[in-house]
Amino acid sequence: MSELLYNTEKLVEQFNQSIRDDLSSKGIDNTQEAANSMRIEVNERKNSVTSYGIFYMYYLDKGRAPGRFPPVDVITEWAVNKPVEISPYLIGRKIAREGTEIFKNSSKGIELDKKRKALLDELNREAPRWAKQDLLVKMKGINKI
Repeated sequence: MSELLYNTEKLVEQFNQSIRDDLSSKGIDNTQEAANSMRIEVNERKNSVTSYGIFYMYYLDKGRAPGRFPPVDVITEWAVNKPVEISPYLIGRKIAREGTEIFKNSSKGIELDKKRKALLDELNREAPRWAKQDLLVKMKGINKI
């Protein structure tokens, strides 16, 4: 694996860890399903690193706008881990009427846009140096032939 790809993988893992930390500190992943779903895939052939997470990560970032009634089964699963008994139907009705707290105040979410920008800034700052080092290593290998 090239140094560029290796270092990129490390930065993407830090990105994922910052999301896990937000999920935990903001108390928005009480089932741990979102945090546990996060993984990285490295494709050396395509020279790429991809971060994956559960399908509802968008809602943990942006929240849910008012409108349609949310799925009650998902709310029921979420409510099971709460210390007090909560009616999933009442929560669903409130979300349908007002939206979620994350939707009303985006700082309560995981703020993916801010984290993505920080990751891209770091990659743009460091990638040229890593690529140069990787190229020098390959050139030294060619000289030995």
